[in-house]
This record gives sequence, structure tokens and C-alpha cells, in this order.
Amino acid sequence: MSISVQTNFRFWRIFNDWALDAAGVAVAWRLAFASALGVTVSPASLLVLGLSVWLVYLGDRWLDVRGRNSDVLPTQRHGFVARHAKLVFAAWGGGLLLDVFVAFYGLNAPQIQAGLVLLGICIVYTIGVQHKARVRWTKELQVALIFAAGIGIFFFGESLSLSATKGLLVTLAIFGLVCFVNCALIARWEIPADVRLGRQSLARAMGEGVFWMRGWPALIGVASITIRGLLSPAMGHVAMALALYAFSLQLIDGFEWPRNPEDRRCLADGLLFAVGLWAWLG
Repeated sequence: MSISVQTNFRFWRIFNDWALDAAGVAVAWRLAFASALGVTVSPASLLVLGLSVWLVYLGDRWLDVRGRNSDVLPTQRHGFVARHAKLVFAAWGGGLLLDVFVAFYGLNAPQIQAGLVLLGICIVYTIGVQHKARVRWTKELQVALIFAAGIGIFFFGESLSLSATKGLLVTLAIFGLVCFVNCALIARWEIPADVRLGRQSLARAMGEGVFWMRGWPALIGVASITIRGLLSPAMGHVAMALALYAFSLQLIDGFEWPRNPEDRRCLADGLLFAVGLWAWLG
């Protein structure tokens, strides 16, 4: 199947161009999990999480386009970063300074330790992707770890009961799978872009077997519904939100809508953010 990647500018992709959607997803689901556990979220930990995810995504994109002509890049987000490289680098540098400042002056000792763990995962991801690691699941799995661990590690030090901890770990595992499949399907939609950028992905590694990837969202949706009965009502609500997103992702992929892969990516990521907000506020 041929998948075209168009580069015509669309204003609604600007959040993706700046990687704000990725940061928003992390923040929204951190709030959702905290609400389900009855845990108060400090603004500092929320800001550190959002900034850390944003720095990874934007920095990775900046490294992708260095030395390349913006006119020949296959996606709007890469072309945007290439055309505004100095602005993006300045914003990234400012974000890094703010992230470090807030981490050391706004977090307590356990949260700082959690932040260092998150930093390590982010560094491994960036090195692995930029060096084009050929392990099939590397990029997608590391994205899932960044989001799941980024949300979960900040609960270390909280006084959670054993049942609450088990519920958190199980639901975080489902969330990680959702992020994994989200990333894997997006890579399938954007195979031509990855080829032109020289990036590896699970979709490229699977070859003809990539067809079987298309049923993964539904399987995760069923798993989310199945575990709901084992969780507290509040955490069960989070599991149902994950199921809702998984089935929605199944429809997006099944109908291949929107037709443009970049718009489809924006819809998939935007919906994950919106469902996270619903899980928090609902």
C-alpha cells in the first residue's frame, strides 16, 4: 500500500510542529492518574514532566533535520524545525534551563531522583533513535517507557496502599501499551517519511507482517475493559478512558482517516490528549 506524505502547511499542525501535543499528553494523563489515586500533583512536578517530554521530542526533531534543506524534508514538522532552527534551538535551550531550575528548586528529594530516572530514559531514547538502532521495538518501546515511567515515577514517595499500587502498575502498563501502539501505527502511516529521513521503526522492520499491527488497538481496548473489574472505581474510570482511546485509534487506522498521514497523526495524538483530560475531569 502506498502512503503519501504531504508537506502543505496546515495551521492545526502547529501544536505538533512544536511538540506541544506530546507534552500535553504526558501532563493530562499524569493528572488523570493522580486524580484516580487521590494524590495532589505539585505544579513543579507537572512542569518538569511536561518540559522533559517536550525537550525530548523537539530535540530529537532538531537533530533529524540538522544540515538538511527544509524544502526537501518529508513532513511539515521537520520542515518547520529546519526553517526556524535558530528559534527552535533557542526555545529548546530556554526550556532546558527552566526544566533544570524547577527540578532542583521545586521538587523534593524523591521527585528529583524520579526526574533523574526519567532523564536517563530520555537520553537512551535520543541516542538510540539518532544512531538508528536496529532492534525492532526500540523506538516505540522507549516512547512508551518515557510516557509510562514519566507519569509513574513521580508517585514514588506517596503513601499508597498495596491495592492502589497494584492498580496503578496494571493501569500504567495498559497506558504504556497504548503509547506503544500509537507510536507504532503512526510510524506505519509515515513509512515514506522515515525512509527519506533514514529512521528505523517497527513498521519498517516488520515488512509484510506490518498488516497484523492493525488489530493491536482493539486488543488493548478489550484488555482495558477486562481489567476494569479488578480496579477501584476511580482507576477503573482511567482504564475505560484508555479503552475508549484504543477503540478510537482502531477506527482512525481502519478507515485511514484523515487521508493525509500528518493530519491522522495530529488527530491520534490530539485525541489521546483530550481523552486524558476527560479521564481527569470526568
